[in-house]
Amino acid sequence: MDPIADKLIVNTAMILMIPIGRIAAWIVAVIIIRDFIVDGIRAIASTEGVVIQASSLGKQKTLCQIFALTALMIHYPFFGADAHAIGTVILYLALVLSVYSGVDYFMKFYKEIVRKKRACGD
Repeated sequence: MDPIADKLIVNTAMILMIPIGRIAAWIVAVIIIRDFIVDGIRAIASTEGVVIQASSLGKQKTLCQIFALTALMIHYPFFGADAHAIGTVILYLALVLSVYSGVDYFMKFYKEIVRKKRACGD
């Protein structure tokens, strides 16, 4: 799927789960803010002629979000498993991956900009 569409669908679903108490607002805020920061970093890098490829961490984060949201939408016990608890654990994993991949993007951006400036002699 298109990365923008992924973010739009996943973030909308997370926002809609806040009022019904399935997801804490602060988790949604951290994940959405990370998405904006990463998109901003990639846009700035692009204007500098630097391409920062999507990392596997970001893809793993999205996959965890989708699994978490699915379980949180089910909410009730499913085949003897507490879907809400499973979804919450996976969501926390997605949160950790989100922060970690955001730092990873920033470090890649910083290294590329420093390398480019050194190459230009600035």
